[in-house]
Amino acid sequence: MSLMGSMRSFLSSARTALQQYRVAPDGDVVTLVIGNESADLDSIVSSLLYAYLKTASLSSKRQGDLNGASKPRSWMHIPVLNIPRADVHIRPELLKLLPRANLEPEHLITIEELLDDPSDTPSFKAKTTSSGESNASKYSTLQAHHTRIFFVDHNTPDGPLGSAFEDSIVGCIDHHEDEGRVSRHQLSSKGDVGIDREAYPRIITKCGSCTSLVVKHGRPSWDRLSESAFAAAGANSPKDASDGVEESAVRRTWDTQIAQLALGSILIDTHNLTDTSKTTEDDVDAVKYLEAKVGIGPSGGLGEKSVFDRKGFFKEIKAAKDDIAELSVADCMKKDYKEWSLARNSGNEMKMGMSTIVKPLGWLRHKAHEEDAQALFADETLRSLMGMVSQYAAQRELAVYAILTTKTSKYGRPRREILMLVRDPSLHNLTNSFERQAGQALGLEEHDEHDAHSMDVQHVAKAWIQSDVSKTRKQVAPLLKRIIEQ
Repeated sequence: MSLMGSMRSFLSSARTALQQYRVAPDGDVVTLVIGNESADLDSIVSSLLYAYLKTASLSSKRQGDLNGASKPRSWMHIPVLNIPRADVHIRPELLKLLPRANLEPEHLITIEELLDDPSDTPSFKAKTTSSGESNASKYSTLQAHHTRIFFVDHNTPDGPLGSAFEDSIVGCIDHHEDEGRVSRHQLSSKGDVGIDREAYPRIITKCGSCTSLVVKHGRPSWDRLSESAFAAAGANSPKDASDGVEESAVRRTWDTQIAQLALGSILIDTHNLTDTSKTTEDDVDAVKYLEAKVGIGPSGGLGEKSVFDRKGFFKEIKAAKDDIAELSVADCMKKDYKEWSLARNSGNEMKMGMSTIVKPLGWLRHKAHEEDAQALFADETLRSLMGMVSQYAAQRELAVYAILTTKTSKYGRPRREILMLVRDPSLHNLTNSFERQAGQALGLEEHDEHDAHSMDVQHVAKAWIQSDVSKTRKQVAPLLKRIIEQ
């Protein structure tokens, strides 16, 4: 049988390798594959797929560590979700997709498993905890020895993990704007980890889904992995031939399971390849490649083959993503959240956070009204929501916090909304600057239902309708960052 099994068995081996390394490093090098802090489906699947295929590539070559020793822990790449385990449950699209790969949430490796004390949690601050303790000190067991970090779906070392392991980054695959913080020069100049960094890519390319780029990069490894099993079916002796056929069938099942993970991610990010503002040739090619793997295999187990219904599959995952009725307002803000550390020309450092929510602000107002026992009347719902928004931003010590939502106009046209809260007094004019400098690019319009006066918050706040629905956080965040850093 191949050295690589199913995604489920791989994650079990990865967890064991991480635990053994923490107890007895023994000079090994551990490589963590980490997605961004929003931990959306694309980020999670990208980390799982890259880690699996990179481990497959190295294990097939029996490379081990740099000295040539065959140490499984050295070639094992460990995918880590950049969220606490408690936050896995607020991602319904992930929970819907995992069974397609014979996975459950407990099989995933989360951020607590990197900590010296698993009961501890990283501070929301990028560099230190509230007591002044460095976030890096929370990972001293890993940092005390050789640790490599590979980024997927982001290219900037922000947040607790980024600040703790910034000097250990060996590469990245990402589809966001290049922020210049993981440069080829930086990678080649950091020799303390003792790794040939040319073995790790630095790919930052505009694409609908980061998973598509991971598929493109890992395709040769995946092909070799599949072909090694299929070739066994052509063995000469009857016994070997029987074993080969069995291995080939099992490999097809594993490929089908993993391909469905990747398809779910790409189809969600590109709206089943129909969003022309996002979808690229890399996305289309990846889907064709993955559909071929799903099409030649069973639907999920060692049973009869079935025709893959891509449209139905997409609708199933999309419906799960949009079903956030059981989540609290705080969970909605936390579910798809990203954070950046900014440096203004004045020299001041501050943080900006941004949440993407698949429901409109009106839905959030109603949700806040249900949760806030003090909001007895309908006209108090916005105050309830803004109180929760202010509390969320204060907990993370954000200078600026924005929420991006989706809605439908009364004429049935898709629209987006932007709600911005400015907590830093030095940025009191930010909402005006944002409207002036980004208004045309985003198609910003005044939001009559959520005027600044009715928000009744201590800080500056404003909401807009965004008529250009092709612009998502991927475009809005860089615009806002540039304005703040002026």
